[in-house]
Amino acid sequence: MTGPSGAQVLVFRASTLLTVAILASVPAYAVAAWLLLRRHRSQTLERHSEPRGRDLSWLRWIVLALLAVWTMVIATAIVDRLAPHADTSGLRHSMMAGVTLFIYLIGYFGVRQFAVAEPEEPSRAATPAVSSAKYALYGPGKQ
Repeated sequence: MTGPSGAQVLVFRASTLLTVAILASVPAYAVAAWLLLRRHRSQTLERHSEPRGRDLSWLRWIVLALLAVWTMVIATAIVDRLAPHADTSGLRHSMMAGVTLFIYLIGYFGVRQFAVAEPEEPSRAATPAVSSAKYALYGPGKQ
């Protein structure tokens, strides 16, 4: 009996590395998002006396929910790798329920979020001046 060829070992290692990279990408994203939310919170507290409505604390809950769902994804991947014939249907159903709940939470909290930044009023200097009387008839605000 012969062992796997060099190409088979290389493909297995590449797929394993890709799987590990994919599974590690979401926790890395969550850590980066958490740090950005902390920085946004401190900047909001420095700039506004009343940060209510500008606070993005609900996004912290979304990041935690993402990590909870991703923990189920990682658990499923580990069980599939260690015990390929194990019944993971319960874990998969829980994972899909978690994903569904996660999507609803994003929609619910996203719709309730107030504007974080106030839109600026356009200045009069931004409007181009009409250069001749010929075009004054069709200038801004004239029909």
